[in-house]
Amino acid sequence: MFGRNVRLTRIAQNQSLHDIAAKAEIDWSYLGQIERGERSVGLDLMDALAKALELELFELLRPDYEQSLTTDLNFQADNNEVSAPTQP
Repeated sequence: MFGRNVRLTRIAQNQSLHDIAAKAEIDWSYLGQIERGERSVGLDLMDALAKALELELFELLRPDYEQSLTTDLNFQADNNEVSAPTQP
């Protein structure tokens, strides 16, 4: 769940693996493994990733995060604040 939420946020923010990995001071390939759920993550790294995404850690741990992210993006798009990513 955590890795998926990191990925969803990174994509919604139009940031690359390299961008977020650099901010969290980890290798981009390690971040990719976290996003795919292939690696376990300690609290310190979780916090660093949340900060790199400019979020509070609890937000990335919410089970309903994907739904709330989609709702926020749709609201912003409706108000011409940002362009919401399109789903394939």
